[in-house]
Amino acid sequence: MKPSRTPRSPSAESASEPHRRDRDRRTPSVETLLRGHRLARRREARRESDAQGYYVDWYAPHTLYLAVSVLLLSCADAMMTLRLLEHGASELNALMRVLLETDVRLFAAFKMALTGAGLLFLLIHHRFRIFRRFRVDQLVRWIALLYLLLIAYELTLLKPAGVPPLAVLVIAMGVSLALAGVWALRDAPARRH
Repeated sequence: MKPSRTPRSPSAESASEPHRRDRDRRTPSVETLLRGHRLARRREARRESDAQGYYVDWYAPHTLYLAVSVLLLSCADAMMTLRLLEHGASELNALMRVLLETDVRLFAAFKMALTGAGLLFLLIHHRFRIFRRFRVDQLVRWIALLYLLLIAYELTLLKPAGVPPLAVLVIAMGVSLALAGVWALRDAPARRH
């Protein structure tokens, strides 16, 4: 015997189960974050028209490692810049020079906020292309490499004895994450792009 397909009345639906509009299912929570990471559905492009870029709800480990590495190396750069300024160097960036003259904490907060906001924007758009040529995730790799070169240059200017101990720790963590990102990238499957 086939089940009957007669539509139920609206009053019968509301009495038997809560109405879908009673609560917004998209309300963010910690559970949503954890479940979304485990059950991420959007990892790759869905259509051919997505070739120029698309958003995802899961990020490859190598991209996250490199982004955190850039953030850590930016912190180390700020610490070593302050140490270099103590030894007579001058800040070349005019905006940062003004912030340094105003308040050192303002300089550090602005530098971290600017770096963090830029990295967040790049992570959200990491599957897009710049000038139809370069993928944004490649740009994150280049930024990490440039920060590593900047840190190496600042280390040569400071000499090992002049590097703040906390900066050494942050540099070690940043370099470790950059290496982990390169290692994870080597193991990552090739994507259609």
